[in-house]
Formats: sequence, structure tokens, C-alpha cells
Amino acid sequence: MEKIKKEEHVKKSDELKTIMTPMSKATLCTGRILGWVFGVLLIVLALPFLLPSPIAAFSLILSALLILPPLHQYLSFIPVSKRIGLALVILVVGIMTASLVGINQMEEQERQEQALAAAQERQKRADEFTAMRGDILTRLEDLTGQEKYAEALSISKQYADLGDQELMGFHTLAAQKVEEQRKAAELTKLKADYKQNRDDLLSRMGEFFGQNAADLQAVMREAGQYLNVADDAFIKAYEKLEDEYDKRYAEEQKREGQRQAEEKRRQELMSMNIGKAKLEAFTHCQLLMKQSLKAPSSAKFAWYDEDMVNISDDHEIFKVRAYVDAQNSFGAMLRTNYVCKLQYNGGGASGWNLVEFHTRD
Repeated sequence: MEKIKKEEHVKKSDELKTIMTPMSKATLCTGRILGWVFGVLLIVLALPFLLPSPIAAFSLILSALLILPPLHQYLSFIPVSKRIGLALVILVVGIMTASLVGINQMEEQERQEQALAAAQERQKRADEFTAMRGDILTRLEDLTGQEKYAEALSISKQYADLGDQELMGFHTLAAQKVEEQRKAAELTKLKADYKQNRDDLLSRMGEFFGQNAADLQAVMREAGQYLNVADDAFIKAYEKLEDEYDKRYAEEQKREGQRQAEEKRRQELMSMNIGKAKLEAFTHCQLLMKQSLKAPSSAKFAWYDEDMVNISDDHEIFKVRAYVDAQNSFGAMLRTNYVCKLQYNGGGASGWNLVEFHTRD
């Protein structure tokens, strides 16, 4: 079978040679040269990726084999467009994989270079500190003795990561004192600001009536920053303001809760099934009427009609006008008209509140 295929392939090649023009021969020669050039170039490009990325290397080599003249000619039974398409797909995959590998390698190399630079910098500082250790420690001792802690911290910070215990003692002391100085400076500034703003804040804290909770909160936030340095009168005014704020905040929260509950109820009322609710109201009124009859078992109520039930615009109040025929105390059948007004409270058997009920003969 394989022999037959080779003979057919040779036969096709011979037939092709007999019909080729000089122009087509030149084009074919140029294509082969380009195939060798780009094929060899892809193989060369694939070699650096053999170890770090075998998939990328294999893709590039396979693309090269597909365009190299020997294999390209051997695969002549495959349409040229398909061969070119397959080569392009493999080539793109290979290039993308190679690019990702290259990017990762560059990032890894950059990290290694940064780590090496940091290690070299640390070693340089270590050598510098070793050579000047005595002078540096003496300098730190003098600066801390003169309470120049910021300058001492600036020097010790350069060598704090080297692990020298004596230097770390100066570094810790300087950092602690610098923080204390910072806090002392903030406290001094706070006291100065308090002295300047005290009277104005006292006046504003005393005028909280008529303001809403948000306004009170703004005054409290401004005054609260001075509580650690404030006098008793200021603190008492603040506490009074705080109590008022809590009270008004609770009232506002209550009003907001009521507003939300009312809005929820309004939405429920407007989205109810009106026909079902009317029938429930009519039935509920019948039960109320039946309870007032002398002979409930003899009652014959009017047939339900939607027109007997009126509903308010907000869908909350249902007014039923109907009648019942029932025996009185003497056994005579009498008709009694009744008006029943109900408030919707969820509906169902127990979801109605009686607002008004009266009868007339």
C-alpha cells in the first residue's frame, strides 16, 4: 500500500514538472528558499526554550517542519491552504507560549536582580557599620544625651536591620522618644486650638434646641476632640449635648421606622387582590351579623355582590352594606339591613379590624 502511494506521489510530481512554466518554476524555487530560511530560523528560535518551555519549543519546531521543503513536499497530498493554516496555528501557539515564558523569565530575573541589589546594599551598609561602629554608637549616645532623638533615629534607622544589639537599644529609645515628642506636640497644639475655640463651641453646644440630630452630631464631632484637655464646664456642656443627641436620634429613628412601616403597609394595600379582599370582608361581616341574631341557624344572607362592598382610595377601609333574613324572638322571619365597616389588617380569618357596625330593620 505504501509503495502504491509513493508511486502515485512520484507520478503526480512528474506530471507537475511537465506542465510547469518557467515562471512557476521560479516561484516554486523562491518558495523553497523561503521555506528553508524561515524553517531553520524557527528551529534556531526554539532551541533556547527546550528546557524552560518544551511546549513552546515543540510548537516552533513543528511549525518549522511544516514549512521546510522536504516535509512540505512529502505532505503534498494535503491542500496547501490547510498546511499553511495548520502551520500558522502551531506557530501562534508557540509564539504565545514562548512570550509567556519569556515574560516570566524576565520577571524572575528582575526579582533576582532586585534581591541581589538589596543584598549588596545590605552588605555595603554592614561593612560600613563594622568599620565605623564605634563612631556611630558614640554619635548616637551623644545625640540621645542631648535629646536630639529625631536625628538619632535617622542615623540608627540606616543600620537597624543589621541586628546589632547595642545599636538597636539606641534605635528603640530614639523611636519611643520621637513618638512621645510627636504626641506632646499634638497635645500642645490641641490645647492651643481648644483655648481659641472653647467659647464658640460652648455657645454652639448651648444652642442645640431647634437643630436636628445631624447638626448636633457635627457640633459633637468638633467638640469631642477637645475632651481630653477640656475643663469641667465644657465637659458638662458636651455631656448635655450628647444626651440631647441620643434622644433626638432615637426619635428620628422611631419616625423613620414608622415611615418605613407605613410605606410597606401602603405598598401591601395597593398591591392586594381587591376581589379576594372584598369577598373576605363580606364574609367577615356576615359572621359578625350572625353573632347578633336571635336564631342564627335560621339566617339567610344576601348573595354576594361586589357592589355591596365599597373600598377607600387607599385600600384600607372596606364598607359592606347587606341584609339578612332571620327569625326574631317570636319566630317570625324579618329582614335586617346592616352596615359593617372594616379596616384591612392583612386579610384572612383574623386580618380585619372592626371600625363600625350597625343595623336597621
